[in-house]
Amino acid sequence: MMFDKAVPKNKGVLFYKILKYASYVIAAVSVLALALLVFQIFANGLQALNWHFLFGEYDILGDKPSLRPSLVTTAYLILISISIAVPLGVACAIYLTEYTKKGSKFVNVVRMALDILAGLPSIIFALFGILFFCGMLGFGRSVIAGALTMVLVILPPVVRATEEALKAVPDSLREGSLALGAGKVRTVSKVVLPNAIAGIVSAIIISMGRVVGESAVILLTLGGVHTQAPNGVTDPGSSLATTLYKFANTGFRAEAYATGIVLLAIVFSLNLIAYYMEHRLTKKKR
Repeated sequence: MMFDKAVPKNKGVLFYKILKYASYVIAAVSVLALALLVFQIFANGLQALNWHFLFGEYDILGDKPSLRPSLVTTAYLILISISIAVPLGVACAIYLTEYTKKGSKFVNVVRMALDILAGLPSIIFALFGILFFCGMLGFGRSVIAGALTMVLVILPPVVRATEEALKAVPDSLREGSLALGAGKVRTVSKVVLPNAIAGIVSAIIISMGRVVGESAVILLTLGGVHTQAPNGVTDPGSSLATTLYKFANTGFRAEAYATGIVLLAIVFSLNLIAYYMEHRLTKKKR
């Protein structure tokens, strides 16, 4: 009978296995490359990592560099850019998700524009920052010019990540709140946002990592002064990423690697905090 015949093997199974083991190999190569990179950075930079290098005064005459000015500048950048980008980004995401009709052409155009901005090379933002913030607004190459340019860099990812977090909140919660007599504003503030807070916090912390690791924008708009900490937002400065570049080009090889260790530690810590906060807030919500 026809049913007694042996069923031929599915050719897709072999293809699936090839893809499966190929992904294992690619993952192993990626992890090995990352491990070698981290090992090289630590092997060459630990010798220069000490208290004076991290927090001491920059001694130009004695050839004793310090990261203190760069740490202060980076803190300024994070504080200013996040305090501006997060309220704007969250408000924009709330409007696009909660106050517009689904399938609206306007919303689709805005989201497309945000996706395009998120994919632009950071050098484009740097050029705009030089022309607009440094030139037209008269800020010059300063901390405030660099921070405002970084706002443009991190704003699209914050909006899109917040949008996805808001979309993940079930519509039944909104409908239940409205059915109980709560208004739109109260529903958003008391029901939607608390349930989306995990994704929003993760987006904020990851954006902080983007500010720490950015180089092109900071190099062109901040002034590149890495020997002295800025006294205010109108002074020039240099972030950790641009200071690493300067160390590498001025003969401070060990110090450049040590700066890389600090950057790795900060970015790793921020990602760890983001993971912890998202896990904790999600668990608490449940």
